[in-house]
Amino acid sequence: MTENYPKFEYPSQEQDVRDIEAALNMRPEHRTDVEVPLEFETMEEGIARIRAQNEAMRPQREAEERERIEARKRWVRGEKIHKWKRRYKMALATVALASTIKGGGFIDMAMDPFKDAGDVVAADVASQTYTDYIDTEGTVDGIGFSDYSQSAQAKMINDAESKAAKHNAARQTVIDLFTEADKDGYDNIIQTAEAWKQEHADQFLDADRLAAAYQRVDESHSNQEAVNALGSITQFYGIEAEIDASFDGKEDEVKDMAKAYIKVFTNLPRDFIQKAAVKRVRMAEPFVQSSDSGMTKAGEYSSGDKSITIIPYSSAAFKAATYLQQWAGDGNVSYESIIAHELGHAFEENGIGIQQIPEGGQTTDVTATAIGEQVGRHVIGLPEVPSMYSRTSSEEFSAELSSGILSDTPNGLADVNSTREFSSKLNKYELNQLVEYEKAYPGIALLLVANRSR
Repeated sequence: MTENYPKFEYPSQEQDVRDIEAALNMRPEHRTDVEVPLEFETMEEGIARIRAQNEAMRPQREAEERERIEARKRWVRGEKIHKWKRRYKMALATVALASTIKGGGFIDMAMDPFKDAGDVVAADVASQTYTDYIDTEGTVDGIGFSDYSQSAQAKMINDAESKAAKHNAARQTVIDLFTEADKDGYDNIIQTAEAWKQEHADQFLDADRLAAAYQRVDESHSNQEAVNALGSITQFYGIEAEIDASFDGKEDEVKDMAKAYIKVFTNLPRDFIQKAAVKRVRMAEPFVQSSDSGMTKAGEYSSGDKSITIIPYSSAAFKAATYLQQWAGDGNVSYESIIAHELGHAFEENGIGIQQIPEGGQTTDVTATAIGEQVGRHVIGLPEVPSMYSRTSSEEFSAELSSGILSDTPNGLADVNSTREFSSKLNKYELNQLVEYEKAYPGIALLLVANRSR
């Protein structure tokens, strides 16, 4: 396709005359700033000389104009962002010096240049060998490894090698996903995820049944009708839906909670959800579900009856907490994120998910200073943990990471375009959690990355 680039235009003759007259009238000692010495005696000779110079410069200036236009097009399309990350990092850092605290991300990017997203994942998620699962120099189940028979030793090593291979395969899948996202964007990932869902159609509810369930919830005239509509969906996953017998009123909140359950579950494959072994989901009044400290809970996972329970929020509290989450990124109080959090507890109980305390150790410090620091880190794009609550135990840490991955929340997996956030400690944990899920259910990383990038 032929582009109509702007043509180089000669200066007007009037401008030429003014320039030449100025040059002719200059004293020699004041002519050092003239770009090209003008050696001529008459106006006509001067005009001819300047036009010859302009003609000689035409190819270079037109080439510069074409390059400027092409550079602009590349920037608008956002092609291969990593090509200009390093090129403009110093310019971005300079701009950031005069901007708000949010600009700190640019400064940090200039001081510590971003590596390709795939390299970041490879550095943050360690590969494994059989020695990560078995200590051949120590004991196994209280018995020295060397005291086992050779056949028993070989079997244990083979089992450990299989676990390591499974981990490494999941790790490589996640590396490849973010390498592709960094290189070509998310469009192809989303298309591949949709094709995967078509190939595994038995794992998802069909669109008509899903739309009918949402309509039943919206048109329900009682809380029980809304819960029955929810149950028509959860039974697909082998899960019952209930509402606490003492629940009274709050019909709009019940509808919102029912639709949140539907949204979280129907975004995920049935076999993946069933690995959490959840038997029922329910809604309850705040006074029924209260913590040991007497403070109202947002939700609860019960390992006893394998149930997830969420409670309704007052609209004022919900709006205030959502505002904080939206602008500061600390925690999330949407019903979807709470359900995903409790689902994360169920996965963790079944051995799926990372089981550790974040760097900095366990703490129950919820002072204003601690919260302010956490919020500040989210504002400047350097989050270390998903929320203060995640620091209270390894179980809550794993559940909060799950909330970030399984629901559409800003404190979850970072976009590769957000280079500073993608290299943050929080994203390191999220990537490891994603690998754990991929290890448990191959293919889930593709779906989750696609869901988060829409």
